[in-house]
Amino acid sequence: MWLQRLPWWVILVVLVPAVLRAQELRGTRPLGMGHAYRSISTGNESIYYNPAGITAIPRYSPEFHYAFNPDRALHEFDLSLVDSLTNAVGVGLGYNFSNREPGDETVRGHRATVAISYPIVHGMFHLGTGFKYLNIAHALTGTFVNALTADAGLMLTPGLGLSFAVVGYNVIPITTSEAPLSMAVA
Repeated sequence: MWLQRLPWWVILVVLVPAVLRAQELRGTRPLGMGHAYRSISTGNESIYYNPAGITAIPRYSPEFHYAFNPDRALHEFDLSLVDSLTNAVGVGLGYNFSNREPGDETVRGHRATVAISYPIVHGMFHLGTGFKYLNIAHALTGTFVNALTADAGLMLTPGLGLSFAVVGYNVIPITTSEAPLSMAVA
């Protein structure tokens, strides 16, 4: 059969995006790069998209941002701090508040994340995990989520401008559409 003659990576590149459902992108740089951002996630957004990226570039970085999307009536506030400069283990702390009011469906959510990253091979192979506390209320459905879940990621940067990543989101399953069990490959 012709499918058996294809290299394994061609099958992976074609089939994986159709199967995987990763979390929604937020922030200017992740939105601009699409799902590829997960493989080079080196800013404070690493806390949310690929915790392995915290140690990819040693730094101490506090950040704050506010975003408004009029199409979705979305207000978002984010505060984060990453430190991968003072220790071999990188740590990121993040707090996110979002308020969506499209029509009658109001969704308010608090997300607090603690992420840890370790360079298995410094500058080339990184492993990370993030623990998230979610407090999300849906006004229309009357559902309320108050749960703990986790993300796990790997990042490989072999050089020549190449970068690869695998990230699992909400690997401790919880029952909400705001945090589905999912993964991404970039």
